[in-house]
Parts: sequence; C-alpha cells; structure tokens
Amino acid sequence: MFLLAFACSVSSSQKKVSEPVVTDVQKQCDFAQQKQECIGQFVQIKGSIPQMVFSHPILSSPSGVDSVQKYIQMGELQLIILSEGDWTCSGDVQVNGILKEIDMGGPEGTRGSYRNYYISKSEIQCLS
Repeated sequence: MFLLAFACSVSSSQKKVSEPVVTDVQKQCDFAQQKQECIGQFVQIKGSIPQMVFSHPILSSPSGVDSVQKYIQMGELQLIILSEGDWTCSGDVQVNGILKEIDMGGPEGTRGSYRNYYISKSEIQCLS
C-alpha cells in the first residue's frame, strides 16, 4: 500500500503562530478538556501514530529547536509535533510540550484557511 502525504511550505509572512505564555512548566493544561484555552501552555497529550498523514504546512526549522516535524492522532484530530531530534514510535505516544496554534487566515473552505494545533519544544515518549 502506498500512502502519499501532501505538505505545503508556508512563509513566515503567511502564517500566524501563537506565542507561548508559559510561567510554570510543571503546571499542565488539560488539552482533552480545554483545547483552545491551553494555547501557550504546557500540555501532555497521548495519541497514536497516524496511518495516514493529512495535509499540513511545514512548520519546522532547518536546524536546532523544533527542526523535526511529525504527527500524532487523537481521535479525529491530528496534531503537528515539533521536536529537536528525530523519533520513531510505532504505536501509542505521549507528548509533552507547549501547545500553539497556526492559523493561515484564508477564506474558510480554501487551502489557505488551514488552522490547527501544534506542540513545540516537545518531549516524546513511545508507550508501545
């Protein structure tokens, strides 16, 4: 079976990215319950490696912090995971990091209307 994932590169002038507002890294926001309210806060989420990756913009930088971009599945939602180093998990995953949101701001229903959560400065733990 051959899966093809589409990705588009986004210039910094096209994307709006929420900035972190973390004051206490030990204090976690409950993403499962609060979603949008957790933006800019430290979260811990559990999910699985998706069998098929949806179309997402490329957010990672060429080197350094958040240079690796991968994805996890939580129910119907796929989150972008940015981390410093590469990681390989084949089943369930736990991710700790700062929840952010990208909003490309285009007209609803168009490719430019992409909006999604992502986690930066991620620590990944393979659970299975």
